[in-house]
Amino acid sequence: MYALDHIQQCMRTQAIARLSLIDGIPCFEIDPTDLPKTAPELPDSLMLGKRAERFFAEWIRGSAEFELIAENIQIIDGKITVGELDCIVKRIADNQLIHVELVYKFYLYDYRVDGTEIDKWIGPNRADQLRFKLDKLTNHQFPLMYSAAGRRTLSELNLDPDAIEQGLFFLANLFVPKYHQVEFETINSAAVEGKWMRLSEWLENHEATFTYALAPKSDWFLRELNHVEWKSVEEMETLI
Repeated sequence: MYALDHIQQCMRTQAIARLSLIDGIPCFEIDPTDLPKTAPELPDSLMLGKRAERFFAEWIRGSAEFELIAENIQIIDGKITVGELDCIVKRIADNQLIHVELVYKFYLYDYRVDGTEIDKWIGPNRADQLRFKLDKLTNHQFPLMYSAAGRRTLSELNLDPDAIEQGLFFLANLFVPKYHQVEFETINSAAVEGKWMRLSEWLENHEATFTYALAPKSDWFLRELNHVEWKSVEEMETLI
C-alpha cells in the first residue's frame, strides 16, 4: 500500500504548463482520474526520475485509452549509447503511435535570476533549470527518434518513426518564494505545491511550537509525510 501511495501521488502531479512549451510537440494527455491500481516492484536505489518513468509505464498498462508498445528504448550508435526514448504508446481510439517523453521535476522560482519566467525555475542545488531541460528536449531528445541511430533502432522493433507522433508529459512540483509575489504567464499555477524561504528568513519567522521534517528523496512524491521523524527548529537547523 505504501508503494501504491507513491505511484498514485506521483501521477496526481500537475502538468507544468497547459500549453506546449516546445514548438511542434504537444502536451501528452491522459485521464487524470484513471490512476494505477497496482505498483511495480522497484529497487530502493532507483533514481527519482527513473522511478517516475516506471510509474508512468504502469499507468499506461492499466489505461483504457492507451496501450504500451515499448519503453526505455536505448538508442545506440556503434558502441555508444546516444540516448533513450522513454516510451512508445498506441492510442486505442485510432491506433496512432506516440513517442512520449516523461519529465518529472521539482523546481523553485528564483526571482533574482535574469531572464524570462522560464529562466527563473531552478532545480535542487541549482544543478538543473527548466530552461536547460527544455533546450535538451528540443535539441536532442525529440530529434533523436529521426536520427540514423534512432531510425535503425525503431526499424528493429518494426516501427516507422515517420508514422509516430511525439508528445511531452511534463509533471512538476513547483515552489514559489513565501515573501515575494509571483504571477504566471506560461506556467500552470495549479502545479505550485508550496513555498520556500531562505534559511535566514525561516529562522527569523519560524513558530517556536512547530516541528519540521527532512523527507527522504524517495518520499518526495508524497503530499503527506507519515514516515519521518519530526524535529525542533534547532535540530532541523543543524541538519540543514
